[in-house]
Parts: sequence; structure tokens; C-alpha cells
Amino acid sequence: QLATGPMRRGSLTVGVRSDHNDRFGSFLTWRAGATVRVAPRTRARGSLGTAFKEPTFFENYAQGFTVGNPALEPEKSRSWEVGLDQQFLDGRAEVAATWFDQRFRNLIQYDGAAVPGAPNYVNVGEASSRGVEIEARVASPGGARASDRKSTRLNSSH
Repeated sequence: QLATGPMRRGSLTVGVRSDHNDRFGSFLTWRAGATVRVAPRTRARGSLGTAFKEPTFFENYAQGFTVGNPALEPEKSRSWEVGLDQQFLDGRAEVAATWFDQRFRNLIQYDGAAVPGAPNYVNVGEASSRGVEIEARVASPGGARASDRKSTRLNSSH
């Protein structure tokens, strides 16, 4: 984590990570996020960043019913999200909405229809996912809590 700190009405976090892999080389990923209180019980937040994920040992080398693929490339992604949180009932209830957008390169997918003996794991050239997530939380005066989350993908493509 490169930097984090409170601001007058919120917080800011910035992080950078460098990974080196003997097989795939070096990768630099980063993430930044901020939260700002826009009213006494209303908070706006957002984040953006990149990611890198190596294929797992199983995805590369599975044998038997599932066949691994040693030629897999690592997944790379970039994403962003923005959200708004609103508290009610003296902070005992909260509703949050988040819009997200994710883009993937070399997404690793399982192919159940692969020819017998051929690898079941393949890289999908590009994929994206975007949508909205709505969350509600309620706490009773005695401290019992309940929450529910609904996520809807508006667009997901390969």
C-alpha cells in the first residue's frame, strides 16, 4: 500500500504492487479508492485499478477427467466502481448502490465441451462485466442485524 489517510470529509487509499514470476515475467498492478461524506448520512465512494492472476496449478496441469493447459496466459483486468451509501433511522439502516465495470484479457475459462484428452481450460481473448449492486442493511435497537444484497449484471460478454 503506497498511501492511505483520512481527509477532512473522507479517506483516500492508493496502492501499487510489483510481481515477478519466472514464467510470466514482471507485472505492475495498482489500485486507488476514495470515500467522501457528501452529507451527514450520505457517503460517495469510488475505486479503480488493475489486477493480474496467474493460472492455478490445477488449471495448468490437471490430469484425468479434467485436463490442464500448460499454455495458459495469466488473466489481466482493469475495473472501476462508484457508489453511494445512505443511512436512515439514526444509522440503524443503510441502503447502498454501486455501479461496476470490469474488463478482462486472457480470462481463464473451463470448457466442458472440449474434445476428450484436449485441455479443458482456455484463455478467452476479452470479456467484460458491468452492472449495479444494491445492498440494504438494518439493525434493531437491541443490536440484531439483517442484510440483503442483489447484484445485476447489465452486460457480460466474451
